[in-house]
Amino acid sequence: GGEPGPGFRVMKDETFSARALTVEDAVMQLNLLGDELLVFTDARTQRLSILYRRKDGNYRLIETTNSGPPAA
Repeated sequence: GGEPGPGFRVMKDETFSARALTVEDAVMQLNLLGDELLVFTDARTQRLSILYRRKDGNYRLIETTNSGPPAA
């Protein structure tokens, strides 16, 4: 079935609102908090975005799209 394998645990993080930030502010916020991942609303595009710090110290930005319902 679709049961998680042994040792696979999903832990719910705190619920938060994805506040509107510019990408530059999101990078600063990530550094300030010392976190590796930040979910936010891009103030420029109004789209949900994910910013994360890579192991090499660089950042990666994932922008989401507001797609419609899946085609039948």
